[in-house]
Amino acid sequence: MLLFFEWLFYVNLSFTLLPQVEINFHVQKIESNFLFTTNTTMDTMIQTNAERIKTFSAIEAKRQSKEQKTFVLSLIRFYFKHLTLIKEDFAISFATKLFKTTRRSKLKKAEIDFLDSAQKFDIPYKNENLKGYSWGTNGPAILLIHGWDSKAAHFKDFVPYLLAAGYKVVSFDGPAHGNSPGKQTDMIDFGDAVEALMRKTKDFKGIIAHSFGATSVVHKLSHINDFPIEKLIAISCSFDPPGVLTRFGSFLCMRQPLISKLIQDFEKKYPEASKTFKIKSYIRTVRAKDILLIHDKNDRVIPFNDTYELVEEWGNANFLLTENLGHKQIIKDPTVINHVINFIQK
Repeated sequence: MLLFFEWLFYVNLSFTLLPQVEINFHVQKIESNFLFTTNTTMDTMIQTNAERIKTFSAIEAKRQSKEQKTFVLSLIRFYFKHLTLIKEDFAISFATKLFKTTRRSKLKKAEIDFLDSAQKFDIPYKNENLKGYSWGTNGPAILLIHGWDSKAAHFKDFVPYLLAAGYKVVSFDGPAHGNSPGKQTDMIDFGDAVEALMRKTKDFKGIIAHSFGATSVVHKLSHINDFPIEKLIAISCSFDPPGVLTRFGSFLCMRQPLISKLIQDFEKKYPEASKTFKIKSYIRTVRAKDILLIHDKNDRVIPFNDTYELVEEWGNANFLLTENLGHKQIIKDPTVINHVINFIQK
């Protein structure tokens, strides 16, 4: 049974995984597109765990009525909703494989032209070579780290601004992403790959990372001490793996007891990472002189309070809240890009 559903998953290229799951979070209305916030202005917008669980249920009910699901996705959801009582171990194994499997999108012409304008290089990593890209030759380097099911080309709007500001730009396609080899990855693996890029680049001023890439970067920087970062910009990221797994399980129509076991399985396989994320003060060990956290309050992939909850812990962090940009457009918006450039130049 498990092999049958795995086969269905791999032959169906239209199957959509977690990063495309859209979530509607109820938040207090703010009549502003861009604003720096403080703890007191944001406290009323943070959801409790009970509210989140209630929201997840509402999300799935709404999606069931609105979303035209593919045949394969319907079968997979049926499996997780009705058949997992038979062999829960198989269900956990299958869900974990889905969770770690990336989906590559075809490069658009503009993205191809963008990568063609770069100097290409290889990054040795685990007996393979990841694909690296750089633009410009002068000035301190800024690293661009993409998110899940993404690629270096998705940061193309940032590069002209950074070059104009006098920086060299370096990026890569992470494991199982873009033009780099692999089919599966996770936060630990991706973070190790980022470290390989950092050691390859050596002299750089800052890192701009998005979504899953930002989470991986922050976790990695909390465990290495030989890369003091002057500027760290984390955009639309989550510091709550159990929350991510809960949303993933809800998307697949998994029963709550099975979601709980999926989270337990994650904590068993990644005990160090799980312990780290439970102790939110771990981010104080990240050696970054200046930190900017950016999130959109209408982000329907990762709730903005995943980022905000750490602002108080991260004493030297600035928090930029945007509106109506969502999860992907936020790294393309000129106003956000200019905010980032100004932050780096301070």
